[in-house]
Amino acid sequence: MDWKLGKVAFAVGMVIAAAPSAFSAEKKAKPAPALKEATPEPGPPYEFRGATLGMTLLELKAMPYPEGSTGPLGSYGSSVLLRCTSEIRDNSFDPLSVSKEDAAVGAIECRWMRPPNRDEYNYSWDEASVIVGDKPAKALAYKFFPIDGELRLRSIVVVTGTAQFPTIVAALTGKYGAPGKVTQGEVQNRAGNTFSATEVKWDNVTSSIEVVERSGQVDEMVLLYMHAELNAAYSREYEAKKGPPKI
Repeated sequence: MDWKLGKVAFAVGMVIAAAPSAFSAEKKAKPAPALKEATPEPGPPYEFRGATLGMTLLELKAMPYPEGSTGPLGSYGSSVLLRCTSEIRDNSFDPLSVSKEDAAVGAIECRWMRPPNRDEYNYSWDEASVIVGDKPAKALAYKFFPIDGELRLRSIVVVTGTAQFPTIVAALTGKYGAPGKVTQGEVQNRAGNTFSATEVKWDNVTSSIEVVERSGQVDEMVLLYMHAELNAAYSREYEAKKGPPKI
């Protein structure tokens, strides 16, 4: 580390009987300036089971159902489709929806869905499970936002059981390296019992992954994949549409 020299102070001695002048010099070192933390280079967008943040809706729709016919649904997996809130509904019950605020800014949500099968007296679209860690996820949602007229994947939300937390953190560490941030905490249920509530985060400037050990329910955890630029654009548009607080 380079140190700047402080001002040199001279103490001039008295001249005595032709003797040379005596002097002393003191060097005072100033504290080093604080170093600015280096900004990491942006990395490629994170991905989950082949779905990469920032990809277009058409690109995701071109992908097959990740589990195919060998997953939790067996042979029924071949009939699974990616269903989005922007699509025209038929006469069957469809549980997909977004908030009116999201709809106002053109945001949509997509999920893997098994279509109705009237031969089995099933008249609704049912969400198809996707494996996360080593268990079927409880929910998986792909959230899109329009940029320059094209819908792009701004976030992926995965809900699964809290018991999978160490497995998923270990898998992500093996894939992306050590997380950039780990926050330890606790939550308490209505009965007064306390539980660990750790949050782990990876961030490569372009995108981030947050793993929340407990979210909403003490036995549920959440993985949140977020594209930084797309999410910032979504937030600006959302706030603009929402307007000022009503008073």
